[in-house]
Amino acid sequence: MTQIATESARYHHVKSLNNLELLDARFRRQTFGKHVHEGFCIGVIENGAQAFYRSGEVHIAGTNRIILVNADQVHTGHSASDQGWSYRAIYPTPEHFESITNEYGLNTGTPYFDASVVQDPMMANQLRHLFNVMASEDSSTLEIQTCYLQVISNLIQRHNRSRALPLTTGTEHWAIETVKEFLAANVDQNVSLDQLSQLVNLNPHYLVRAFQKATGMPPHAYHVQIRLQQAKALLSHGMKLSDVALDTGFTDQSHLTRHFKKAVGVTPGVFQRQIQAH
Repeated sequence: MTQIATESARYHHVKSLNNLELLDARFRRQTFGKHVHEGFCIGVIENGAQAFYRSGEVHIAGTNRIILVNADQVHTGHSASDQGWSYRAIYPTPEHFESITNEYGLNTGTPYFDASVVQDPMMANQLRHLFNVMASEDSSTLEIQTCYLQVISNLIQRHNRSRALPLTTGTEHWAIETVKEFLAANVDQNVSLDQLSQLVNLNPHYLVRAFQKATGMPPHAYHVQIRLQQAKALLSHGMKLSDVALDTGFTDQSHLTRHFKKAVGVTPGVFQRQIQAH
């Protein structure tokens, strides 16, 4: 087992999620006394093992385990091994669950997790992906908000005390077409999920599921494809690569290149040279 060499805690507030708190921490000697958080603690142990008190007993969470602490629930925390432990976690308040739980009809308005430690490799990987998206400077507001809703929705479905299911989506043809037109008209804008949901008067989580059902991809992925189509057109007309990236809503040229090569198979520069050679 890898020893946790240094002790550190790095906090990040995700502005596009109402300042949701994200923590990336590594501890060996740190001991947390009994305390509570305003929000939930949802984390994944990356290395080592953590011991913590919750719900009247001490729990051990090893590598790849998910730790769950409900809002305002008394808990502690310390290392469960000589190597220490490292983990990433988010601390959503009940308000951060609102658009999801409205669809589930939960009586309390917020979920409740009975289990303190969960062994669920698929869910752990989804949470890791969410943490990466939240921490990346390349992630758009729409991508962060969509990913958060999808991952937390899955967590609720799999591990909430009441295994309620979200509302079944309909066709919503007008709403889907309206969102598609809006995304196409705002290629260079950092569109938010709130904008889209207000545009068509649908719950954000419901809209994401309905859109994916109709198109095969969530709104942020569809927006990227529209941006790439526009980028190809601009590249074909000889526009400078850095200007193409800016005009199509990518953070910089390297951001455009990563998405372009993944979708087209070649870099934007190679594509432009090949098109101009004919």
